[in-house]
Amino acid sequence: MAPGGGGKRKRGDRTFSSDSRDESNRPSPHRPDNLSLAQRTQPPSQPPQYGRGGYNDRGRGSRRGSRGGPSNQRSPIQSPNAVNQPQRSFSSQVSPTHAQPSTPAEPKPSAAPSTEQPNQASVSRVEEQPEKKPKPRRIAYFYEYLTDDVLSEWEGQGRLDFESKGQSVREAEDSFTLSIIFQEILQAAIDARIDPKDAGALVKGMIGGTGDEEHAQDPLHQTHPNFAFDPASLFLDTLSILAESTTEAGSLGPLIEATGIHPNKMRLELDSALLESFGLIRSTFVRVGIRQQTNLLYRQSNYNLLREETEGYSKLVTEFFTTSNNEPPTSEVVGETFEKVKGMIGAFDLDVGRVLDITLDVFAAVLVKQYRFFVKYLRASSWWPQSSQAQDYAAQHNLGPLPKWALPGFEGGAVTDEEREDTIASRSSRDADFWTRCKEIGLAAFFELGGRRVEDSTLKAALSKSTDSGAVGEDEDQKWIEITKTLPPLGNMVAAQVLGFKLRFYTSTARDPSDNLPVNLIYLAALLIKVGFISLRDLYPHIWPEDPDMEKVKEDKMKEKAEKERLSKPGGGTNALLAAGALPDDTPEGQAREAARLREADAMRRHQKLDAATSRSTPTVQPEEKTEELPEPADQKVQLLRSLLAIGALPEAFYMLGRYPWLPDAFPDLPVYIHRILHHCLTAVYDPLRPLQDEPALRAELPVLDLEQAGAPKGSVRQDKLPPRKTLKWAQLDKDDVGEMIDYKFYWDDWADVIPVCQTVDDVFSLCSSLLNFSGVKIGQDSMLMIKIARIGGHSLASDPSSANMARWFDLSKRVLVPALSLSKCNPALVNEVFELLKNFPEATRYNIYAEWYNGQTSRLPDIKAAFEQTKAETRDVLKRISKTTIKPMARALAKVSYTSPGIVFSVALSQLEAYDNIVDTFVECGRYFTFLGYDILTWSLMSALGAQGRNRLQADGLLTSKWLAVLSLFSGKVFKRFATMNPLPIVQYVDYQLRKGNPEELVVLESMIRSMAGVISDVSFNEAQINAMSGGELLQSLTVQQLLDKRHEMKTAAKRLVKPLTESRLAGQLLVSLAQERQVCIFRVDEESAHPKLLGNVYDQIHRILGQYLELLRSSLSVKEFDHLVPDITRLIAEFHIEPGVAFWISRPSVNAAVREFDTKHAEQQSQAMDVSKGEAESNKPDVPEPTPDKAIEDTTMAIADEDKPAEESVPTAKPEETNGVDAEMDILPNGTAASDPPSEVTTQSEDPKQPGHPILEEIAAAIRTSLPAETWTVMSPSFYTLFWQLSLGDVMISLESYHEETRRLVSRIKAVNNDKTDPSISGATKRSKEVKALQEYHDGLMIEMKERIKTKTSAPWRKYKDHWFAGAWQQFDALNVALIEHCLFPRLVMSPVDAMYTFRMIRWLHGEGAMNFRTMGVYDQFFKEKRLTSMIFLCSAKEAECLGHFIREVLKDLSTWHAKKSFYEKEAYGPKRNLPGFAKALTSEKEVKSFLEFEDFRRILLKWHRNLNGALKTCYASGEYMHIRNAINILNHIHQYFPVVNWMGSNQLASITELSKKESREDLKIAATSLIGALKKREKSWVLPQAFNLIEGNQQAAVNGARSNSARPGTPQTNGDKSANLKPKAPEFRPSPQPTTNSTSIAPKPAQGGPDAEDGEIEDAQTTEVANQKEPNQPRDTPSQQTAEPTLMPVIASKPASAEVPLKQDSMAAKPPVTASPTPSQPSKPPLEEMTADYHRNPTIDYLILLHESLDFKVAMARMAQEMLRPADHTTAQLLRSVLE
Repeated sequence: MAPGGGGKRKRGDRTFSSDSRDESNRPSPHRPDNLSLAQRTQPPSQPPQYGRGGYNDRGRGSRRGSRGGPSNQRSPIQSPNAVNQPQRSFSSQVSPTHAQPSTPAEPKPSAAPSTEQPNQASVSRVEEQPEKKPKPRRIAYFYEYLTDDVLSEWEGQGRLDFESKGQSVREAEDSFTLSIIFQEILQAAIDARIDPKDAGALVKGMIGGTGDEEHAQDPLHQTHPNFAFDPASLFLDTLSILAESTTEAGSLGPLIEATGIHPNKMRLELDSALLESFGLIRSTFVRVGIRQQTNLLYRQSNYNLLREETEGYSKLVTEFFTTSNNEPPTSEVVGETFEKVKGMIGAFDLDVGRVLDITLDVFAAVLVKQYRFFVKYLRASSWWPQSSQAQDYAAQHNLGPLPKWALPGFEGGAVTDEEREDTIASRSSRDADFWTRCKEIGLAAFFELGGRRVEDSTLKAALSKSTDSGAVGEDEDQKWIEITKTLPPLGNMVAAQVLGFKLRFYTSTARDPSDNLPVNLIYLAALLIKVGFISLRDLYPHIWPEDPDMEKVKEDKMKEKAEKERLSKPGGGTNALLAAGALPDDTPEGQAREAARLREADAMRRHQKLDAATSRSTPTVQPEEKTEELPEPADQKVQLLRSLLAIGALPEAFYMLGRYPWLPDAFPDLPVYIHRILHHCLTAVYDPLRPLQDEPALRAELPVLDLEQAGAPKGSVRQDKLPPRKTLKWAQLDKDDVGEMIDYKFYWDDWADVIPVCQTVDDVFSLCSSLLNFSGVKIGQDSMLMIKIARIGGHSLASDPSSANMARWFDLSKRVLVPALSLSKCNPALVNEVFELLKNFPEATRYNIYAEWYNGQTSRLPDIKAAFEQTKAETRDVLKRISKTTIKPMARALAKVSYTSPGIVFSVALSQLEAYDNIVDTFVECGRYFTFLGYDILTWSLMSALGAQGRNRLQADGLLTSKWLAVLSLFSGKVFKRFATMNPLPIVQYVDYQLRKGNPEELVVLESMIRSMAGVISDVSFNEAQINAMSGGELLQSLTVQQLLDKRHEMKTAAKRLVKPLTESRLAGQLLVSLAQERQVCIFRVDEESAHPKLLGNVYDQIHRILGQYLELLRSSLSVKEFDHLVPDITRLIAEFHIEPGVAFWISRPSVNAAVREFDTKHAEQQSQAMDVSKGEAESNKPDVPEPTPDKAIEDTTMAIADEDKPAEESVPTAKPEETNGVDAEMDILPNGTAASDPPSEVTTQSEDPKQPGHPILEEIAAAIRTSLPAETWTVMSPSFYTLFWQLSLGDVMISLESYHEETRRLVSRIKAVNNDKTDPSISGATKRSKEVKALQEYHDGLMIEMKERIKTKTSAPWRKYKDHWFAGAWQQFDALNVALIEHCLFPRLVMSPVDAMYTFRMIRWLHGEGAMNFRTMGVYDQFFKEKRLTSMIFLCSAKEAECLGHFIREVLKDLSTWHAKKSFYEKEAYGPKRNLPGFAKALTSEKEVKSFLEFEDFRRILLKWHRNLNGALKTCYASGEYMHIRNAINILNHIHQYFPVVNWMGSNQLASITELSKKESREDLKIAATSLIGALKKREKSWVLPQAFNLIEGNQQAAVNGARSNSARPGTPQTNGDKSANLKPKAPEFRPSPQPTTNSTSIAPKPAQGGPDAEDGEIEDAQTTEVANQKEPNQPRDTPSQQTAEPTLMPVIASKPASAEVPLKQDSMAAKPPVTASPTPSQPSKPPLEEMTADYHRNPTIDYLILLHESLDFKVAMARMAQEMLRPADHTTAQLLRSVLE
């Protein structure tokens, strides 16, 4: 620039970067003497040292005034304008000695720097006023080594010892001790204790030389490299210190001369005043130096500065641009350019600092294009920092930041292949060493990149020095050392200051509002730091904002980030409705207000104009022009950090991140730069795992359609290649497809030269534990990076599934990888890759990861919390708009939200489901787009929701399941059914765990899952027809349960998905045993205070219901062998698991049956093989027997079809017993098809011995379960019967042909309906109908085949032959047997299910029909119907058990009512066809043959007694007030009301009790149940009869029904055969029984019961006869207490009272009564067989079926042939009908 004012330029507007920071703002003078004009031959100056004079001791350039050095300023040769700058150098050894500044040349002696002028002025003032200087005070010196004792022997051994002591200290390089010895020698010379010359010689000996050798060649510039120990410098330093404290130092001249130290060294080290006193310099030396410096600074040649300086700079800029653009960046070109620049500096007297400034400006302008030229130029220039580390970089270039092409002497612009291979090999070795180091020290290893590693001792010494020093800037060194554990990096401080001043301008107030920070300055700074030209430590103080302001930056950025997150949430933006203005008011009042407002506004404007006109004449003060406010400066720290990360300057970048670890949180784009480095680190490990890497064709560009198709051949399309993609370079990260076919790449190709690359998986974990922590969960923002880590993890776990490898991948997944998904951008591919890694962990481990993700410490990270809040808001927004009509779009939207944080989505959704259960199905359908990870987390979310603490599983009443648990159970079942990828095992394991802990409330989840997935329903309410149908085969049972909404046949696939994990984990048997055990102990787990019987009953019923459901699931889904493999056998269930025998048989019944069949099959094969030989001989001797004709075969078939399924209310045909050998198809058909009342077959199987008590398989079980019942039980009942009773099922004791017929008719009707359905006449509709017809036809054919197989079974029941062994020990112990049967067999079995209740009844009928030895049917019923026993049983039952008990009682009463209706039927059923059944016998002979039977009249009276006991038991329950009594009594009466009550006074009592309950009962459920029963009772009220009608036989029934009194209490007196109407008295008074029974108006006193000794052996001791003799009035409901006998109370566990307390029935009391004879029945006209059969076809299901076939024209021929082949009628009448159908 032009000089101002005078002819000479003072350069007042220039400042030098080397000016001290603590100086005033005076412009720095121009120092020509410091301009060495880039003399490259000049050796580098002495680097500063950690000692006196070093910047680590007293600051940069600090020197003592007494030493003659500059204070707080460098020597002139170290001027910032010099080419060779002093560089801070940190070596491995820190010397305590002071710095050694360079000495100027002899012609130009060093002058005192300008910064010492204030001190000189102070000294001059002291000289002018010497009288004010205080006199120094002499203080006694304490000698530590040169003591008086040593001086006393100085001439002798003292001097030698002292000298040797000094030499040993010098050899040990103990600078501290040696400086003390030197100080004592100097002080002793001053105090005249020793001779100065002798002292000098002593010092010379301790120094170890004269010092001439170190100055032999160049004493001014010779230095001690690496801070070598210098005793001479230490002595001179001690002398300087002493000179400051005393004025007598000048007398030490002889001593100094005697030391032999070179004068030049003294001139360099000592102060000028001290040198003058020693005579080493002239007295005018200081003045001459000042004059010389003035001449150099202020006297210049007179030339045109405006022309020549501008020309110099312009030539400089031209040179840079021309050379960099036109010449290749070779070492020769760069060297020539630098020489030209030096010439310009000398020719035009250019400022070296300004030249460097312009160089940096040009470099920044062409950074991307010409970076190679300028990097090599700077490296070749004198500005490049010189240090020992630079030499190390040159030797180990692969470890340094400078590329090889930038090193001096490198020829060519590109690296050859061999050099590249060498570089790769050396870097691999370097990387291996680096990762080993990283495992030791972690992240600190990254600060050692570029060869910056130093020894710990050096680091500690440097840290202690920087801590002790108080110089300016040393705090930065301390921070760098503390953060990086390395020494501060080296660099050109002047260049850093030049660049820093540029950056500061854009943060100062001197800038214009339009001055924005050029981003190329930041890029340039990052590059210069990367290559080592400048140091971040020097540039850092110039970067804005300053450190104290960074907290404010953090607050502002965090607020800005929070605001963006708020606006990004649904509904977070501005609401358009709130921003809209008010709508105009169109009403007349509104229009009037608007007109008034407009008038007021117009008047206001007129007044304003008037005021403006009046104020024009008044002058106004013009406001000051406001200056435009400057915008906030750009954040230079963050921009520089981005550039450092982009160019790979990791130590400096991590240093900044270490100081401000919150930067990645405040600036969301910073993690992208870190992720780029992570990508490079994973390259070597991931590349072999890259999918489809061997398919380059997949990445090849395909031809595209040519837009110009003119001239193309017909039928072909012309294609064209895509234009080549352009790749441009810039200073930002790589970015593809920025423009049209344009890709941008980062300009610095060697950005990753010092970044280590992982070689093994172990290195990957070192990387994740160090560098990855900067980003943390933010790696979720980089999907490709997460995919790489996930694929590496998956491959690692697949190749090494060890526990150690599993543990470290588990930790990484839980800590970083899985939580990072919350920050991803809805990428399902990424989610699937992460789940592929997670699949290698067991479910428990995965759930641990999910728990940490959503509930652990990771969930509290700021980024994760923000992501969770965002997901919650989006989930609520989707759920608000979900409905059945928007399932598909909302499902996609919900799935998109769930990709990032599925656990949050499911948590919000499940809470919504708990409140609105009507969206369960909709939400299940929304799950179709979830990922595999989503399904897995959904299972975990369900478990978390189910296992939530502090939530009640039951409602407030403690009876019903809480709403939330019911909804979650429903959702669990449906979602596991809907999605096959979900594994239901964890939920079942959770239920099993809760069950074992005693929490059966969770079983509702298992129940819902089985119902939804397997279609097996738990709460089944069978009607009578359905119960009968359950006796059929598998197909009939399947069709029956389908009517009950059971869909197991439709859900076999889903059922397998439920059963498969249970079987694979062997949880199936474990859960089954747990359910069975919980069934037994559940009622004891409830606290006694809250153990309400209703609650206990509900819990018991629930567990029993779910146990049955789960057992059905296993049996329907597993084969017998698979089931037995999972579930313990029956003996283990009872012995080891202590399960009740009944439940154990229930579980193992199919398995036992299969074992029995397998044994029989094998044994039969063995027997058949043994009989083959004898069979051939028997065939040869066998006489010829004619074959029966077909008609004869039909007539001889022993099937009971003609009489099957006759309704109980209908009259029984008066056929002879031998003519009615047919049986009820629902009652007595055995599994083999024979009738129960048929004589026992003499055919026995060859595999069994009839003398054995039972089957061998069952005998093994019987022997194992003997200990499960009391020992006295086995005295009356054999274990064989007990085992057989519990082993058989309903299908083993009955076949309901009517059920087959009914189901067949239903299928036929459905086939007709489908064929007649013409609603869809299309082809698809017809195809659908044909498929449906085909399926129905298959069902129909299967039913027919199954019924045929059941009917064709003609062999006798294999266990029939053992009947005489079952109760052989019960002779004369009938009551004990009956009680044992009820307690251990009948009652436990009948309460298990309605089917078991039917089985129990059928088993009693079978035992009665078979005439089992010592089995007394009447005694069993009499024990069962005792009033107290009934009351106890009713109370012991739960609600469902009471229903089963009602089913059983209904079947018994129904059966007995048919006996009661007709004497002939009674005799047929009670006595048997051969009158040999002992069930209702009065007396038996000693040979156990029937002696006499119970007469029909006595049976009717006993039945009345049983009705009366039942009535009394029910009334007792009603009156008890106890909940269980009342509820169970109502349930039982509800089931039996069709057959009880029958007598009118009992019905009235029941109706009155129920009515009273409905009115007075406060419990709503009981009140409702009682009210609903009243209608059923009133409906049957008309059919109730008087007691006489119930007791009288056929002849007197009509009179009893009409209310007439009987002439005899014992019906049986012959009546006249005249007109019965003559005996009726319509006006007779109402019958009112007297207190005592009368006969012909004569009261009959009751007879006492006669004792037992007169009874015969084997006589039935029946109490009913005594009851007849002691008959009371009919209106008395029960016996009085005095007349009642003690009855045992039935308890399931406690043994009952012996039955001997019953009053026995005596034969003589029966003999005293007149015989009972039936009234004569008028003869009925006989009907033809066919006509009779046709008239009564409704009573015969087989005939009904045949007639149905006959009427069906479509199926006439086919069904008739099927009937001919399948049905073989048992009587001649049915055969005739069949022939007529066939004809």
